[in-house]
Amino acid sequence: MHRACVPASTGLSRGCVFVLLAAVIANVVSLGALAFVHITVYVNDREVHLPFGARVAQALAAAGVELAAGDLIDADGAVLEVGSGNPAQLTLNGARCDTTDRVAPGDRIEVTQGVPIIESIVVETVETAQPFEVVGSGSFVKVRSPGAPGKVTVKKGLITGKVFESAKSQEPSAMVIARFQYAVAKKLVVLSFDDGPHPVYTPQILEVLRDEGVHAVFFVVGAQVASYPGILKRIYAEGHEIGNHTYSHTLTESAPESDVLREINDTSELVEKLTGGPTRWVRPVGGALSASFVHAAEASGHTVVLWNVDTQDWRAARGSGRSDEIRLIVADAPPASGSVILMHDGGGYRGATVQALKAIIPYLREQGYEFCTLSELWHFLGLDT
Repeated sequence: MHRACVPASTGLSRGCVFVLLAAVIANVVSLGALAFVHITVYVNDREVHLPFGARVAQALAAAGVELAAGDLIDADGAVLEVGSGNPAQLTLNGARCDTTDRVAPGDRIEVTQGVPIIESIVVETVETAQPFEVVGSGSFVKVRSPGAPGKVTVKKGLITGKVFESAKSQEPSAMVIARFQYAVAKKLVVLSFDDGPHPVYTPQILEVLRDEGVHAVFFVVGAQVASYPGILKRIYAEGHEIGNHTYSHTLTESAPESDVLREINDTSELVEKLTGGPTRWVRPVGGALSASFVHAAEASGHTVVLWNVDTQDWRAARGSGRSDEIRLIVADAPPASGSVILMHDGGGYRGATVQALKAIIPYLREQGYEFCTLSELWHFLGLDT
């Protein structure tokens, strides 16, 4: 064995250290030499020279080639989003590669820039607003002419919704609603109350009706029913009829049919859960009829009922009406047979309504009127068969 490589008790011998140091220096010199070695690769057939061990990204930079995705453009050629089109394609010797892959002498890199994506054009037929007309002022509603909404055919971008072409395909025709009264041979009137149930005034009104032996119709708001289910059950238990006055009491004439239908159904389902039966009659907020409301009422199996005698008791809730004024509205113009009288048990202060009701019922009885519910009126008219 060579003495220079024999271990000594105090560590490596000087000869062994020299051998190891020489090997390290040789390796460093070898690597340093490689760093100065250049190789030739091709980017899109362009020759570039790179240091040994270079990567694809360096080759692209040396060739001045960037990877660019296509743009997203609309049908008119306008750029919607830069770089949101098809991505660029990159291959090394015909195989898909990444910019971090190393290259070897003679390698061929091919770059295909991303092409744009042009948004698709879709053709749709959309409905336009349908004119709506109401004639008459009675309590009951009948569709005199259903009419139809207009139709427009449009071509638009699938992504942007931008309309490129529009043409009318059908002119709209008005829905005509007739408000009328049924000819009733008997002096019958219907008392109706909107906007409840209310925790204070509905029970007071129920007490007056019970004392007078009168049944009425309560057009309830679904949200109020959810808050006071016990009062709703009492209304039903005492023989009164329950109508539907939507769920939120916020729908306007411009509300879409889907919203109206949902609120009518939600209220009806809640009433059915508490009483065992759904609602049959429906009244729009403020009596504001629209084609959407009429369609939603029909779709949900409800009959729209308004009123022909407005006691204007809502004025008292605003501090500008008294119970005697409410009573006089009824007394000054004797209701026609089959009239529906509008009052309120919710939506604000109704103390004046309670007091007026105590006088209105005896007064109408003295004039020969009898009180009934809507179902009883329907039965008398032979409309429930």
